[in-house]
Amino acid sequence: MKNNFEPTTNVKCAICFLLYPETLIGTHILIDHELKQIAVPCPKCGDMFTDHDVFYNHVIAHTNSH
Repeated sequence: MKNNFEPTTNVKCAICFLLYPETLIGTHILIDHELKQIAVPCPKCGDMFTDHDVFYNHVIAHTNSH
C-alpha cells in the first residue's frame, strides 16, 4: 500500500485535461472546478465528496489512522 509521501502517477483531469498526481486529482477538481457541483471519490475508500474541506479532512483521517 502506498503512503501519502510516495510519488504517484499523473492522471489527466477529465474537465481541463491538465495532469495532476493521482493522489491530488480529487482536490484539484473540488477546488478548481467547484462551481460545477462535481463529486469526487476518496482515493482510499471510494466515499464521494462535493466539498473540499470535508474531503480533505476525510482523507487526512485515513492517513492518521494508519
